[in-house]
Amino acid sequence: MSIPLAQKNYLITIVDSSKAMIHAAQQHSKYLNLKNVSTSHSEWQNFEDKKFDHIICSHVLYGISNIKEFILKIQSSINKSAIIIMYDKSPQSHLEEIWELYYSEPRINLPGMSDLKKVINQLNIRYQFFNIDENELTVYENFESLLNSVSYQIFVSHSEQNLIKLSNILNNYMNHNNDNFSFPLQSKRKLQAIILER
Repeated sequence: MSIPLAQKNYLITIVDSSKAMIHAAQQHSKYLNLKNVSTSHSEWQNFEDKKFDHIICSHVLYGISNIKEFILKIQSSINKSAIIIMYDKSPQSHLEEIWELYYSEPRINLPGMSDLKKVINQLNIRYQFFNIDENELTVYENFESLLNSVSYQIFVSHSEQNLIKLSNILNNYMNHNNDNFSFPLQSKRKLQAIILER
């Protein structure tokens, strides 16, 4: 999202806690010979106090423990507006029951849009809310692709014993339709956005 905006001659500052993401942005900017992109390897809460006309925050809040602090930092850093894009629930919320069946403990609840709205309302910050899109949960065409995907997402190492255990859980948990495997949850994942204005 940042690079296309830079190509339209906006001055862009990319802040990311991931070294890999920062490196990718730097390489992409260099390849396109963009001189209007600066990067900072930092968590947003620890980033220098600085004003921006606009801030775009995309799929970041799932891993933020103190949403109030995060939002106050955004609000104090904008001259005009900020847009926060995320799903109504965390991207892996549909795996919570599988996690509990495998590890015999509840998964830590990651925030979604409803949690963000609650914090913003508590702070009495004005905002606009938008539904952007709805996505169906993945349907897997075979068991192998299901097993590989879920084992990666819930951090199961690929030992024979672990894969047998997870396979038994998935065979009992997932819906089977011919060779396809789908999650029993029927709800769609909703991509949503909030715009904060000064």
